[in-house]
Amino acid sequence: MTFGCLAEAKSRTTTPFTGETRGERCLSRMQKFLLTVAVSLTIGCVAGAAPTDGFTEVPLYYYVQYPYDLELTDRYAVSNGTNRFWVYSTDQPFQQGSTTAPRTEMRIFNNYTNGVWQFEGDLYVPSGTTGAAVMQVFGGATAATASQLRVYNGSLCRYTTPIRSNIYDRWVHVNVIHDANTRTVSIYLDGAFVRSDPDRGAAIHYFKCGVYAQDNPSALMEAYWANVRVWRRAPRIEEIIGGEGSATIRGTNGTPGSVCYLLASMNVGIPLTNWTRMATNWFDGGGAFNHVDSSASTQPFRFYLLQTP
Repeated sequence: MTFGCLAEAKSRTTTPFTGETRGERCLSRMQKFLLTVAVSLTIGCVAGAAPTDGFTEVPLYYYVQYPYDLELTDRYAVSNGTNRFWVYSTDQPFQQGSTTAPRTEMRIFNNYTNGVWQFEGDLYVPSGTTGAAVMQVFGGATAATASQLRVYNGSLCRYTTPIRSNIYDRWVHVNVIHDANTRTVSIYLDGAFVRSDPDRGAAIHYFKCGVYAQDNPSALMEAYWANVRVWRRAPRIEEIIGGEGSATIRGTNGTPGSVCYLLASMNVGIPLTNWTRMATNWFDGGGAFNHVDSSASTQPFRFYLLQTP
């Protein structure tokens, strides 16, 4: 899989930087020795961009947690791709001996400690459900979760803070992005940015959705989730900085310890097999890489691509 760059000063209109500072700074430094470069993939969200832009979908693996003394079909059903979750406030926890509240939840196997991950799905909450978490970014140092979406009296909330009112009996498209590198969680509803908040510290994280009783729950808690998908932001070139006759290329979002290749060419249109492999590198423990191209000033311009196996 290849993630890479186009490279013209005018590319600021198509390269999705947030603002101008970093992109123009990089280009102005390169122009000192006529090296034309650009950084690829999403650094921030631009007008019209979807929350999943710059992300790669990963396979969805999960199992459903439900009251241990019941059968799965007593609290969970699937029809035409729509998952129905329900639980009663008097139900048992998901495993015997647990002190947690009743739940019926999809526990997604996307365990991670770094990188940028995204949950996406369509949520429908029937009238009457309250006091229930319907989506979780699990894992935190100071609490069990990095973020929760809950329903209270018809409002969708981040924990107990309302972020959308009147959600009963209607579909809401939900995107939750967790940047485990910067320790932030961002929430989008129906494609629009709502808010971003700090998570609760480093941990092993994963996503969950369904219904999980919180404070003052209704007797019956019920939610539907459809089109559930998990995404990860692809490895990318983060910035290129010019020095005295050289260029420092920095990248992020790789799998820690995995290999990556930095390719270069003077012609962006040639087959990938004809690009020059400048370096074989490995992403560090934080998913970043760094390479110094000391030959940058010997070329009138150069395009870079980041390639992973």
